[in-house]
Amino acid sequence: MAFIERVTGMSQKNTITLLENGPLLVEGEARVYNTVSELVAAETPIHLCRCGASANKPFCDGSHTRIGFTDCCTVDNSKDEELEAWTPLTITCRPNAMLVIRGPVIIVGPDGTKARRNKAALCRCGASRNKPFCDISHKKINFQDDALVVAAKPEQDLEEQESVAEGETAAPATLQESADDGTAVTPDAAPDIKQEPDAE
Repeated sequence: MAFIERVTGMSQKNTITLLENGPLLVEGEARVYNTVSELVAAETPIHLCRCGASANKPFCDGSHTRIGFTDCCTVDNSKDEELEAWTPLTITCRPNAMLVIRGPVIIVGPDGTKARRNKAALCRCGASRNKPFCDISHKKINFQDDALVVAAKPEQDLEEQESVAEGETAAPATLQESADDGTAVTPDAAPDIKQEPDAE
């Protein structure tokens, strides 16, 4: 894996570390967007909720301790990719769904295992059987992200936001979801991205 990092010239590294039984720790350079494409964080380190219980989503508020969230997972690195040239990460919240990660990143598990990806869908509902990656379990448990702006916007205002996001503005990429068997599940429009990562 040292070869991969050398050929891409990643003197700077973006990392997402799974804190044991806790949040995702984002380090490097990253921008986090909420469900209506508003920038909500641009300075690292950032702690993102992955237990699904935070009242301040997408950020961690310590609720993982209150609910007894447990996950000491080993990160699946069977789909490792050769990292592209370093760029800042774009992290986008899908409404009531996963986190979409775009940009070269090293994902580090609590046990030190590493996965290298240029794009990924990470679980934030707490129910995935393939943590830290999303497996569409948010649909099965009816995960609700009612702490984000999408819940507070009047319907008309939300439609206007979505219209802007689908235009020529630099809205964050969206993600095509897929079931465990790879079956596509109603992708959203992504005007500036030709191909999106699948949930795993």
